[in-house]
Amino acid sequence: MRLHAWPVRMAFTNVLLPGIFLVAIFGSALLLVSRSYLDWSEGTGDICVSSKSTRAVGDVPVTARDGELFNVSDFCWASRLAVEKGRKYRVWIQMADPWFDRTIMTGLNGFKTPPDLTHRSAVPILRLYGADWFQPIVRVGAKGSNNLPLLAVNTIPADELPRRVNATVPAYEDNSKDDYPIHVEDSAEFKKPDSELRRVWRPFGDFEPIPPEALPAARTLWRSQGLSDLLVAEFVAPEAGELFFYVNDAVQLFPQVVPLRFAPRWLVPLQGPRVQFYNNNSGTATIRVQRLPASLPTN
Repeated sequence: MRLHAWPVRMAFTNVLLPGIFLVAIFGSALLLVSRSYLDWSEGTGDICVSSKSTRAVGDVPVTARDGELFNVSDFCWASRLAVEKGRKYRVWIQMADPWFDRTIMTGLNGFKTPPDLTHRSAVPILRLYGADWFQPIVRVGAKGSNNLPLLAVNTIPADELPRRVNATVPAYEDNSKDDYPIHVEDSAEFKKPDSELRRVWRPFGDFEPIPPEALPAARTLWRSQGLSDLLVAEFVAPEAGELFFYVNDAVQLFPQVVPLRFAPRWLVPLQGPRVQFYNNNSGTATIRVQRLPASLPTN
């Protein structure tokens, strides 16, 4: 038995184990270098492009871009609004069209890492560490690293998926085990063969948003899920400059080396344009900002 086991042990000790260590070390080094390059590009103004003209935010709320909608597929959305260093501001984000991370239904408060392998493996390439998936981020200035996760003033935490229907009942007492669907495809409506959602649904790529013909039915489903459609947050500007907005999503750190038509399926998510994981996002919102004025005494 020992003689037969010896080649296996040698292969594991001399080939497999060193190979695993090499892959781990090389992968970690590549991730670190790629992340550093992203931070450098962001800090030097290579990612966010300043508007030709901006409007100073005052004590009266002002709408970003004169009402033009923010889209969650935007990698860095210039608001054309400028703030002063050290002043406190309030932001209203009002949903216009429901938000989807491909087919994940989400509110403006974002969500915790879902229990699927895709999102768990993508945590190392999440754009802003410490922030939740799809959490709105405000950035001050085209250069630097002033990225601020927006937290609701009424304390709405990111949703843990799957979301429980009986959210006010302690989990250990909730015998129903009723959960809201995570994906559009998980819903009871989608599983009905004669439903409008199922009728208009067509297969689409991993890096493509919900097709336009299926969006109306998907939005109707979203509105029945009790998700958050308004976020009010406050922040202190760490620097003067224009405000930029984006949602926290995975960012492609590795450039495309193998052409898409020749790349094996497992390689496709590991290379591509920087905005690759933003391309499958759907949803819009109106953004308003106000500089907080000093309040008058009550007496």
